[in-house]
Amino acid sequence: WVHLGIAVAGPLACFPRLSALRYTSMLSLVFLAFFAALTLASAAVPGAACSRDVPEADCRGHREADLGWDAVRVLPIYVFGFTCQQNIFAVVDELAQPSMARADRVIGSSVAVAVITYGTVMVSGFLAYGDRVRPDIVQNLPDDRWPYHAARAGLAAVSVFSFPLQLHPARKCALSLVRTAFAAKGVPPVPGGALPERRTSCTLPSDDEDGNAEISQSQALVGDQTEVRRAAPRLARPYERAAYWAVTLSFIGLAWALALRVHNLGKVMALVGATGSTAVSYVLPGAIYAELHKGKGAHPYLRLAYVLLCAGLVIMPVCLYAILVR
Repeated sequence: WVHLGIAVAGPLACFPRLSALRYTSMLSLVFLAFFAALTLASAAVPGAACSRDVPEADCRGHREADLGWDAVRVLPIYVFGFTCQQNIFAVVDELAQPSMARADRVIGSSVAVAVITYGTVMVSGFLAYGDRVRPDIVQNLPDDRWPYHAARAGLAAVSVFSFPLQLHPARKCALSLVRTAFAAKGVPPVPGGALPERRTSCTLPSDDEDGNAEISQSQALVGDQTEVRRAAPRLARPYERAAYWAVTLSFIGLAWALALRVHNLGKVMALVGATGSTAVSYVLPGAIYAELHKGKGAHPYLRLAYVLLCAGLVIMPVCLYAILVR
C-alpha cells in the first residue's frame, strides 16, 4: 500500500503550482466530511461503533477525561493539524483578483472547516471508544461493514493527497535557498524560473465599504498579474531545472523510505507538532512580530505576540518531555 500511495502522490508532488491540486483537495474535503459524519454516527447509534463479533465491553472504554501527561502528549497533534499557514503565500499569489477580503475569507473558511472536522472526530471518537481510542482512530472502526471500509479508503486517499500540499512549501523554501546561494556566486535569479515568481508587491488591493475590490490602477495591475500567474512556469536556467527536480525527488524518496520504516503515525505527528509545528505556529510568528514592532510602543498585538512566543517556548520542551520521557 505504501508503494501504491507513493506512486499516486509522487506525480502530484511534481506540479509547481498549488492550483493543480484543487481537485484532489476538494475530494479530500468530501472524504473527511464523510469520515466525520461516520464517527458521529458511531457515537450516537448504539452498537454502531463495534464489530458484530466483538463484545461492546471489549470495544468501548471509560469516558473519563485525562488532563495529565496523556493530554500533553497528544497536544502537538492538534498543533500539527492547524499548521498549514506556510501555504498561504502561494494561495494568495494564485487567487484570482486577490484582495484582503478574499484572503481573509480563504483563511477563515479553512480554519473553520478544520475546527469543525477535528472537533467532530475528536469528540465523537472519545464518546464512542473512551480511553480505548487508539492514536489512529481507523483501527477502532468496525471491519465488517462497508461504510467503514469506504471511510478507510477515503482517509488513505486524504493521506496521499495531503503529501503534495506539504511538499510544496518545503520545496519552495529549499529552492529559495538554492537561488540565494547562486546569487551570492554572481548568478542572478531570472523571472520565470523553476517556480513561478511572486508578485513584486506584497500589498493586496483594499476593499471598499461594500466588500468589493476597488476598480483602480491597482485593480488593473492585478488583472495583468493574473495573466502572468496563469502562464505556464518556464524553467529558464539549467541549475534551476536541476535543483527543482533534485529537491522534489529527494523529498519523495525520503518520504517513501520513512513510510516504510514508521508504523506509529501518532508518535510521528506528535513529534512533528511539538517541534516544527510549534515553531511555525507559536515561536516564529511571535518573535518576528515582536522584532518588526520593536521600539514602536506597547500595544495589544505586541503583547499577544509575546504571549504567543512564550507559549511556544513552554509547549515545545514540555510536550517533547511528555512524548519521549514520560
